[in-house]
Amino acid sequence: MKNNIRNNLHILFDIDGTLTAYRQHALDRTFHGNFLFPVILDLAEDHGISRHEAERRILETERKIPCWDYPDFLQELELTSSEALVAFREWHRKHLEVYSDTVALVKRFSSDGIPVSVISNNPHQGCLLKLEQCGLADAERDSSCFTHILSTDLLGGCKGDASVWSEALAQLSSNQTVSVMIGDNPQEDGELAVAGGVKLAFILERGQYSVPAACGKVIPVAEAGVIPTYLERCLGIIL
Repeated sequence: MKNNIRNNLHILFDIDGTLTAYRQHALDRTFHGNFLFPVILDLAEDHGISRHEAERRILETERKIPCWDYPDFLQELELTSSEALVAFREWHRKHLEVYSDTVALVKRFSSDGIPVSVISNNPHQGCLLKLEQCGLADAERDSSCFTHILSTDLLGGCKGDASVWSEALAQLSSNQTVSVMIGDNPQEDGELAVAGGVKLAFILERGQYSVPAACGKVIPVAEAGVIPTYLERCLGIIL
């Protein structure tokens, strides 16, 4: 039984607040609540499209494609993916911090042959750009160390929607999968994840807890490095 659990284990990672964090003032410049839209608007202006017209096209694309990805806007504005990627990468280099403890945990699970995936409230390219800053993906090649990138455009919504969790877990390899979530939001990554079928959820409360008091299904932890120990204890397995 223990070997079956170990062999069917699949670890899901959140991105924002878990693998990465925004630096101070990173979100000071946005359009319609998005930090990369101003970058796209700047590129459009460089190509002779007025900012007002570019803003109109972005809003229209959002209306037509509710679960969009950034290439949808590039196509609408006839911008090349190569020039946008340079600008997108520069924004992320300037404005993102990386949590080394969770990045190390991704690499540990991956090297041990345990499947790791991402579930995030970012679209696919947005996920890749953030994971690239962690050294876990290549946005240009659309590749990563993750089995699945469960993004908003793929799942049709964000993790705060309970139905998204059912769709996300259905994407994993089999009905025998024992899924474990690692995130920072007690509701989205904890309660909703467990209600949707996740076996355990670890919630990073950095600096607030020394160790989990008990093995419930939603477990607060101070840093990612303690998670393997509590996985072994709660699931009765050896990693």
